[in-house]
Amino acid sequence: MLIPGHRTAFKNALEAGVKMVNGTDSTGCYAEEVALMACTSTAAKALRMHDEIGTVEPGKRADLVVLSDNPLNDPYALEAVEWVVKDGRAHRPDDLTYAERLVPDGASMVELARYPKD
Repeated sequence: MLIPGHRTAFKNALEAGVKMVNGTDSTGCYAEEVALMACTSTAAKALRMHDEIGTVEPGKRADLVVLSDNPLNDPYALEAVEWVVKDGRAHRPDDLTYAERLVPDGASMVELARYPKD
């Protein structure tokens, strides 16, 4: 099982002072990774994009996600997206591509990207 090894590695990295960023590569589910670990603004610095993204302030990109609940209380609130704001333009979740919204049984994200529902 991978989880015990991940927990040990995560704990050791934190104790060593490693700066951690959140992604989807270890568990495959962003909200699950937030629940298991942490989510910080350090990712923008790690990407060397902290002048453009990472905080909400004048002069930075207006990329935001509006949620129906507080992810500080429940990380799985990250899965209940009300609005996505990209470069200052608001989008409803239904405006996103089909592959980003639903993966039916047996389908892969690659298949859905190639063959959208419409």
